[in-house]
Amino acid sequence: MSGWLLLAALLVLAPISWLWPSSRERLRMKWRQQAATSGVRVRLGPLKIKDKMYPATAYQWVRESTGAPLSYMRWLRQPHEPCDDSASENKCTSSIGWYCDQGDESRLNPAEYQALQHFLQALPDEVLAVERGSATVTLWWREVGGLEAWTSLDAQVREFMWALGDLKGPTESDGKDESRR
Repeated sequence: MSGWLLLAALLVLAPISWLWPSSRERLRMKWRQQAATSGVRVRLGPLKIKDKMYPATAYQWVRESTGAPLSYMRWLRQPHEPCDDSASENKCTSSIGWYCDQGDESRLNPAEYQALQHFLQALPDEVLAVERGSATVTLWWREVGGLEAWTSLDAQVREFMWALGDLKGPTESDGKDESRR
């Protein structure tokens, strides 16, 4: 009789174990907590590219105001769409495995374009898209790797934003007179 009670208890309790997060889900929670702690917004949901959905999570860094608003640009990792230089006024970054899906890369000055190419080349394969809007820089990431993957991505994006003037460097003052404090 006690054997039947034990079996019944296991049958009732076993599905409860499915509610516990897996180790992968716990790692994703750690990444997202670290992102929130460092001021990065996380948006859950798939990346939509031309009526196709790709599983990814958007990590969004808020830019500092640099004066004039920037136009929206989005770069996608190849091979989502072939890059056709003749059909576009945009510079084509397909030689580094990325192309500009939306926006006009020709509006970037040479230093910004070089920083962009360096940034895109350094990103891991798990990053599917990069968006730069008037207030944010967003990475669409598959959330693959260890804890160091998030730290590395965060550093890369902040370095890219600093190179474009979207963030103040560590030695730049914020324009306030320190003697008044």
